[in-house]
Amino acid sequence: MNLLKMLLVLAVCLTFSAYASDELTQADASAIISNVLNKDCKPVSIGNALISPDQDPRLPRGADPDDYPGWWMFSDPEDEFGLHRILEKAGIFEIEERPSSLGENWREVTVRLSPKGKDLVEQWGLPRRENVFCIKRGNLKITNIGRNELHQKGLDNYRVLMGTGDWEFTEEMEFVTNEVRLALMKAGMTVPETDLRSSKFIVLLKHDPFRGEWRFVTADMAQVDEEFQSNRVLEYLQKR
Repeated sequence: MNLLKMLLVLAVCLTFSAYASDELTQADASAIISNVLNKDCKPVSIGNALISPDQDPRLPRGADPDDYPGWWMFSDPEDEFGLHRILEKAGIFEIEERPSSLGENWREVTVRLSPKGKDLVEQWGLPRRENVFCIKRGNLKITNIGRNELHQKGLDNYRVLMGTGDWEFTEEMEFVTNEVRLALMKAGMTVPETDLRSSKFIVLLKHDPFRGEWRFVTADMAQVDEEFQSNRVLEYLQKR
């Protein structure tokens, strides 16, 4: 009888442990979300580029594409190339501009990282991509998690987390944001009144039963007063 009781107790404990490993507290959820989304950054191309006033720039007839391997093209330089100019003003980029042999409507530019830009790459420790600089957004402080739901798909357990957070922008992102607002005002355009620091998110996590931990899968983000422009979480779950 004692042996039977011990086996029953053991079975209950094992069942509870398996269930508990799938749980996720609000504090742990906040830590996972912040850790992942704090790596969020905006990629900006660096290297060689061609600038043309054409709306859909293409190499002129007779030009050899092999002469421009890895180059990218911009239309409307005041708009498309504006972020590069802002980052040059911030001391992150060094931009060399010159006439192009393609004609007077074309210009060639070379965008390099300044010493400050190289220091930021090391300081932020973000994943490096060739010919791309990523502006780190900042640090996200989770203010609320309104939904923390378990979704079971076959043998896999997922959690959908929905909530809000406030960004503490990096100095560089703050500079970019202010410059963009000024540019919009100078162009006579309406400047949004929404606070870009306030965001909402939908995050999908998947439970790893072997390591007993939740792992990030994908996410959707938007400013708190705007609609989501992507449905990555829902699309991922629908495919499972």
